[in-house]
Amino acid sequence: IAMDKGAKFKIAFGLSVPPSQLIVMDKSIKSLNDIKDNDKIAIPSVGSIQHITLSIAAQKLYNNPHKFDKNIIAMANPEAFNALINKTDIVAHFASMPYIAKELAMGGGIAYDVNNIGIKTSIVCAVNSEFYSTKNTDYQGLLKAVDESIALLNAKDLKAIDIVAKVEKISQKEALEYIEYPNSIFSTKVYGLNEIYEYMLSSGHIKNPIKELIWDKEMMAK
Repeated sequence: IAMDKGAKFKIAFGLSVPPSQLIVMDKSIKSLNDIKDNDKIAIPSVGSIQHITLSIAAQKLYNNPHKFDKNIIAMANPEAFNALINKTDIVAHFASMPYIAKELAMGGGIAYDVNNIGIKTSIVCAVNSEFYSTKNTDYQGLLKAVDESIALLNAKDLKAIDIVAKVEKISQKEALEYIEYPNSIFSTKVYGLNEIYEYMLSSGHIKNPIKELIWDKEMMAK
């Protein structure tokens, strides 16, 4: 979306493919079919990957990518968590870890898993041309540092788990659960970029074709 509006950067590499699930506290809501017109769905922001994947799900299930546009409300994860468990008008939260685990532990259920759309989607790092042109210095150093960090996470390194626990203000046990959650991937490879781009262009989420999305095509996951 930023590139569509003229931002002068491209995607450099991936960071992770995180889990994202639609969590509900109302036991009568088993799937997206049970979401009523006045039910509110909390997402991190308009245009977020949760928003786009919900739109893809709506297209696949109902042939209407905008079916839930009136249901969504932008809300930061901590506020959405509080709104959901306190049973306000927020009946569903497109949560990420550790909020998925917290909400499930408090009796929540999974109404939808973005993994069901069949596209893995990466959180990415994007950089401008000036930074990318320093490939042998700053950029290369950043990529190396991220690679090393990901290797530590994938190896379940105890010091890395401790850092995650401290940053997220959770226990080491919870941090390990965060890292090991099903369908999570930690990798500098970029997943799902072309599929997401093509969908966003065809559905009107972006208006203009973008010639090049990524600096190095070898960073694309196969």
